[in-house]
Amino acid sequence: MSWFVMAWTRATEFSGRSRRKEYWMFALINSLIGFALMLPALFLAKTDIGQFLNDLIMGYGLLSTLPSWSCSVRRLHDTGRSGWWLLRYLVPGSV
Repeated sequence: MSWFVMAWTRATEFSGRSRRKEYWMFALINSLIGFALMLPALFLAKTDIGQFLNDLIMGYGLLSTLPSWSCSVRRLHDTGRSGWWLLRYLVPGSV
C-alpha cells in the first residue's frame, strides 16, 4: 500500500525514477479501486445511487490520471527512455 501512496505523493513529479514495484502496485490498486466502484454501479445503473457511483468513477478516473502519467513517465526514465514515449499510445496502431 505504501507504493500506491508514494505514487500519489509524487503525482506532480515527472523527473526521477520509479521502481517496477511502485508502478505495478499503483496500477494494480488503481484497477482494483476502479473495479470495486464499477461493480455496484452496474447493478444499480437505473437508480440515483448508480448515477452517483458513475459520477464517482468518472471523478476518480480524472483524479488518478496525473499520478498515472507521472508514474509512467518516471518508470520510462528508469528503463532508460524519455517520458515522451508515453505519447506514442495516442497514435493508433503504434503499439
